[in-house]
Amino acid sequence: AIQARSPYPIKFNGMLFTAQKPPQVDYRQWGGHNWWQNWRLPYYNMLAAGDGDLLETMFQFFSNTLPLAQLRTRAYYPNFTDSGAAFWPEYTSPMGTTHPDSYGCGRAGKTFPP
Repeated sequence: AIQARSPYPIKFNGMLFTAQKPPQVDYRQWGGHNWWQNWRLPYYNMLAAGDGDLLETMFQFFSNTLPLAQLRTRAYYPNFTDSGAAFWPEYTSPMGTTHPDSYGCGRAGKTFPP
């Protein structure tokens, strides 16, 4: 509940309580973005537990990043230009972007979209 009320979606891999205190630094190699496959787990259970108010952070994330998701959809899927469709990748930052190492960088000679 503590992190669910923050301005950012819940971060999987220990969430707020992942300690970075030497000498027992906890390096969980999940990266800095959110994986929907893991991110959905705490949110799915909130509704069943009657904590629907804690879902607000997740819905706010999608609302804030909707314009970027719609632009990305138009770039990746030109046939959906006028549909208002939106696409979010599996691995997403709080700003709605993906990590450059995941898509886009180092793709010389490869097709677009990936």
